[in-house]
Parts: sequence; structure tokens; C-alpha cells
Amino acid sequence: MAPASKSKRSGAVAKPTGRKPKTAVRSLRLKPAEAPKTSRIIAICNQKGGCGKTTSVINIAATLAAMNQRVLVIDLDSQCNATQGLGIELNEIEETICDVLLDPKAHSLADVIVESPYANLHIAPGSIELSEYESRAANEIGRENRLKKAILQIREHYDFVLIDTPPSLGLLSVNALNAASEVQIAMQSHPFALDGLHLLLETIELVQEELNPELKISGVIVTMFDPRTKISREIVDEVCQIATLKGRVHKTVIRQNVKLTEASRLRKPVMYYDDQCSGTEDYVQISREIAAQSKAAPAHTKAQPPASKIKKQTSKNART
Repeated sequence: MAPASKSKRSGAVAKPTGRKPKTAVRSLRLKPAEAPKTSRIIAICNQKGGCGKTTSVINIAATLAAMNQRVLVIDLDSQCNATQGLGIELNEIEETICDVLLDPKAHSLADVIVESPYANLHIAPGSIELSEYESRAANEIGRENRLKKAILQIREHYDFVLIDTPPSLGLLSVNALNAASEVQIAMQSHPFALDGLHLLLETIELVQEELNPELKISGVIVTMFDPRTKISREIVDEVCQIATLKGRVHKTVIRQNVKLTEASRLRKPVMYYDDQCSGTEDYVQISREIAAQSKAAPAHTKAQPPASKIKKQTSKNART
């Protein structure tokens, strides 16, 4: 289902309408943004796989877009789950974020952005070639600044730029942290998740000291929470006691919900699969918490994406 595009900027979420998204395979040249603005660039990180990081990127992006916020998702994971999970067919993509990172003189970020089937939501798609980026860029000067420079060219066109990072703390994650203004840590409520959390915090601190002193941790998203178990509650309590994370753990937790898995299989955000399930409820609430961390952006008469060829994608997976 496609989101309604006339919701107010007050934080209300557009209710799914049942209409199919408007799609067309053609290139567009759109006008520049009406006025420069500063977007929130959020890297959603965790070096541990299977922690719900990409699921959070997909569903938070879709919810913010349904709130009539202009959202760009940058998929830095070579598995491309965020790209596919938002209804984009990989075999229809000509250029990806990897092209921008490997050859920034020939490819700009505006050139690779595609329009998703959902209003206000665009994607810089990933590719399998991202797995080779670290080795191919190992000897290049400024390799940790590639994404930061690319985002500077388009950031005024978006309210939120969400970066889906790979499950590692390599060069791609460093690029994301260097480019971001803030970090949201996605953490599974599981004992093993605590083991890697301290390493992630050390990496963030190192990036703050050496590359990006403006970077801040703006939240911790607790995922796969089981309210029936004592261990889930104890893990959340332990995270809340970590000095650098005090007051930054979101009040809303993402509960275990099979609908999230089913929606991922169908490659769509959960709110457009089952708008009444707990997964939708949790991601709507946590998206409101994230949006409330900054002042509400002024209303736009039109959502203006980058002034470039933004390609519309046709995807049967995004339709109902």
C-alpha cells in the first residue's frame, strides 16, 4: 500500500490507504530545494549482525516519510537488505552508493538516488561490490571522507538521512560515523549484545576524537524485546546504567513480533503490511521519539528531492 502524502508535519502518521503506489520507469530532473536547510544525518549502527538494525532503518524511514518528512536511506551494507526491503529491485539499478565511494569524480550521490514506492522516501541503493570497498580503497587518500563529501551535496533536500551500516566496524562504518551528525545504536535485548556494545562505543569515541567531533549518540533502539522474560528487562537496565548512554535509551522498545519478519519477507515496511500489529505500533512510537529530538521543520509546499535524475522504480513487492 502507498502512504497518504497529505499528512501534517505535527507528527501524525499517514494511515495506509489501500491505493497502489504511483510508479513509472523514467528519469526525472527536479528543481533544487526551495531553501537550504540542515538535515539530521543519522547512522544506525551495530557491528553485530541480526540485531534488527536494517529492520529499524526500513521502518523508521517509512514512518518518518509517512509523517511527511523528506527521508533518504543510504544502504552501506553489501547484503542490500535495506534497498530490497523498501521495494527496490536490484536488477533494475544502474548505479549504486558503491560507485560514489569508489569514483566520486564520475558519480555524485544525486546521480544514484532512486525514488521508492513510498511518498517522500528515497534510497541510495547498496550493492554486493560494497564488500570490496575496504580492499579497493585501502591505499587512497581521504577514503574515510568519501560519504561525508557526497552527502554535503544533497543534505539540504532532506529532513532525515538514515545510513544503514554493515555488521562490522570497518571502513564503511567509519565513513558512516564520519558523515553522520548523530548515531542511533540498534541493540538486541540479548546477553551477547552487551559484549559488542562497549567496542562500538570505543569506535564512536575514536571517530569523535579523530574525525568528527560533532558526532553524538542520540539514542539506543532496543530490539527483539520479550516483555515476558526477566533477562530482557535486566539487559535494558544494564544499558541504561552505562555512563555514556544514560538518558539516551528510547522509552519505546521494539517487541518481538512475527509481523516484522513477514513484512521483511514481502519487502515492505511493517506499517504497510499490518498497521494494527505491535511492530507497527512500536516503530511509530520510536519514530515520534526520534522526530521529537529536533525542532519541527517548517512546512514545505512541495517535497523537493535532489536536482538530478532521480529514477522511479517499479516493484511488484511494494504493491499490495
